[in-house]
Amino acid sequence: MEYDNGLQQWFTTRAYDHSLPRAEKKRRKRRDGRLFPTQDGLYYYMNKRNEMATQFNWDSKKFNIFDSQFISYAAISKFINQFNSKLSQKDISQDDFKLLFQERIIIDELLSKINFLAELSCIKFSENNNLLKYHNELNNSIKLFNYWWKNLSDKQILLYINVAPENNYYLIKLRKIMSYELSEDIEDVFSVKSSNSVNLDDIANNLFDMYKYISKSTLNDELKNAILQKIITSFGPIYKSLLKNWHNEFIVFRKYNSFREKLDVIYGLSQDSVDSMFNIIQDKTILIFNKYVKKLALGFKDSTLIYKYLSNTKYIYFLDDISLQYSLNTIKKVYHNFLPVLIEPIIEIIGQKRIKINNFSNNQYCFICNREIPTIISLNFDNKWHNLFALAHELMHAIHFFFSKNQSAFQWKPVTPLTEGIAYFGELLIIDNFINISTNTFFNNKLLIFILNQSYKKLVEDAFFHLFQAEVAQLPKYMVNSDNITKIYQKNLAELWGDNVELEPNHAVKWIGTREMFEAPLINYSYIFGGLLGFCLFQIYKEEGPQFADKFLRIISLGDSDSPENILRKAGLGPLNDKFWVKGFSAINYFIDQLK
Repeated sequence: MEYDNGLQQWFTTRAYDHSLPRAEKKRRKRRDGRLFPTQDGLYYYMNKRNEMATQFNWDSKKFNIFDSQFISYAAISKFINQFNSKLSQKDISQDDFKLLFQERIIIDELLSKINFLAELSCIKFSENNNLLKYHNELNNSIKLFNYWWKNLSDKQILLYINVAPENNYYLIKLRKIMSYELSEDIEDVFSVKSSNSVNLDDIANNLFDMYKYISKSTLNDELKNAILQKIITSFGPIYKSLLKNWHNEFIVFRKYNSFREKLDVIYGLSQDSVDSMFNIIQDKTILIFNKYVKKLALGFKDSTLIYKYLSNTKYIYFLDDISLQYSLNTIKKVYHNFLPVLIEPIIEIIGQKRIKINNFSNNQYCFICNREIPTIISLNFDNKWHNLFALAHELMHAIHFFFSKNQSAFQWKPVTPLTEGIAYFGELLIIDNFINISTNTFFNNKLLIFILNQSYKKLVEDAFFHLFQAEVAQLPKYMVNSDNITKIYQKNLAELWGDNVELEPNHAVKWIGTREMFEAPLINYSYIFGGLLGFCLFQIYKEEGPQFADKFLRIISLGDSDSPENILRKAGLGPLNDKFWVKGFSAINYFIDQLK
């Protein structure tokens, strides 16, 4: 079977390929200035659609994704402006709102298609992509609807919601999100302030690099310690300034009760369910993972090496290479055995050659999806075993989105915490399949350690770092300095690693070189949630057997038509309380027990 290895060749107009010589970049930039005039930015790509359809074996009529009246940027922009002008009317009847909301759906679908093409035309996600620029400009122009919706009375909201019952959850959620938004002018000020601010992340990383360099230098101890202490101390004012900015923007102006509440609202998660998740992670980590660390410690003379081992997944490279075909066959077999209908979208993706194999230096995995356009999966594949699990993860994303397309225009795309949990469950199915059929202890142990290390690094470490940031954020302003932050981090590490691991001397100040520390108020917990949810779903599957498949199909069919917690309830799995989350650690314990 042939797989397309040259998707980027579709779009030979990419001006910003960083691997190109400078002269070629300038030539393409000048050419793009001619090819992409502001008013006709979509023409070029629309004229390429038949070529794209031919290369992917698609029916070109199905790939005719823009109606002729919306073939240009100018036409779409005009349509949005006409739509916005209707929002200024004083009284909009239910019938008029129904027509208005249908236009809003058309606009959303247009923007989704432009974004799809933008990602497709530049798999490397260059920030200078012209279509992405058009998408962002158009997306900003449609925000007027959100502010209009925010300013309606509760009586009007109830009146209009009855007109679009298939999108009720979206409209209610939008109302809640917009309740925290400020006026459009003030939001623009915050946006400009953010884009023009000094990159404190780069400053932090440069200082940490300097810290590591001085630590290993041959300077005398007195001078070395003086320099190191100066570097560490300099981080206090940086983070104190960030906390002040975040507090003003999120708490003072937007009126969130906490930094994390913004994520809770966007994802539709309750504070209680997220708090319960973090509480269980804190309670169970030492008990479960200390058991795992003790098993690993049998093979180490130096306990400092255990941490490095847990932070590295390259040991899986010691297994024999595998092919893409073998990986696909394995995934199809495992997913089919679990629930036969799951392989329908996989067969479609393979048959239409929609797997894009890259050779990038960094591991890059993604899938590009639109409600009306076929999914494309892009990933690095160097014939190593971790690629199989990455492919299983992305294909499960594609499956989830495939079955959720029966939902309405605004409610078909599942939120990250839920879809990551579904995809992670897919990886666990693959692992469990191997350990059940293989009698090779070495092979099984490598795969088990891979998934356990991955869960420890991406689930538990990130969760504890989130809790560390939350504790620092609650410090009185006068106590925010490098010494106090480091003390909290040391306490956090002690709870995370227990007594089984001896960390390196400079590990307690590693927070100063962590990107998440300086980019957001609290680390985005969606992947933490998804990771533990995946283990919970796996444990329920082990308990219930084949009958769990129907519940799983129910979950992936609901898209974003309700909150993740309610979707799980509808499938007979909720609520997301302590009793639910502890199942995830039961699954982790199951995999630890399989280690020989």
